[in-house]
Amino acid sequence: QPRLISKRSPTQLQRIKREVWIMKYGSITTGIIADGLVFNMDAANRASYPKTGTTVTDTIGNTSGTLNGTTFSNVNSGIFNFDGTDDRIEVNSFTPLNSSTSLTAQLWFKADTYSNSGALFWFDDHIEIYQGNSAYSNTQGRTYYRLSGQYGNPFATLGGTSASGVGNLCDGNWHNICIAWDGATAIIYEDTVAVITAAEPGTLNDATDNIYIGTNASAGTPFQGEVANIQLYNRALSANEVLHNYNALKSRFE
Repeated sequence: QPRLISKRSPTQLQRIKREVWIMKYGSITTGIIADGLVFNMDAANRASYPKTGTTVTDTIGNTSGTLNGTTFSNVNSGIFNFDGTDDRIEVNSFTPLNSSTSLTAQLWFKADTYSNSGALFWFDDHIEIYQGNSAYSNTQGRTYYRLSGQYGNPFATLGGTSASGVGNLCDGNWHNICIAWDGATAIIYEDTVAVITAAEPGTLNDATDNIYIGTNASAGTPFQGEVANIQLYNRALSANEVLHNYNALKSRFE
């Protein structure tokens, strides 16, 4: 049988390799669900963070954020380290969730020790996720989740001992957490297990607040540990979609 011989020059082959590399490390790159995705920040994605500097980019809307003390490490393909004192990532005036009637936030993190109610993710008027010593949940190591309709006036608070997450997640292992809200019901997933389902009807405010990762707006609740990536959706992911996203990334954290 005759064989086809490639007549591409070394330069052409190098260009093709670069194109494959760009496709691999482009805006989504990981096989996660794309439908409704409005924010994708991933330390392992060179389109999001080029391993150096203080600028990190949301690869969906190209919204830029700033690393303030937060450091980068190549472990697990790429992670952000927070010292539990004053490190944070700040994304200014994020608006793509405005007018949304539902949302999902999903992220991977690792904490070796308890922080003082460390804020993993804070976006006022929308969603807050705390991890650590848990003054909110009264249980060390559990994760506290809160949806809020407007500043100081939450329509949905998934907090307190009975409604925080389950188990001690400050155990030095990587965990995936997710909160999905469809406008009426909120479901919290920890490592793809639905640990809380609660009726939470309400309406989100239009917000121009900043997103904070590793602390809250007042920098009073610093998180100590590592965060690899965060996704936001303008709709509620199904249980199968939460599992899909988990499986798409879990090999980095095994």
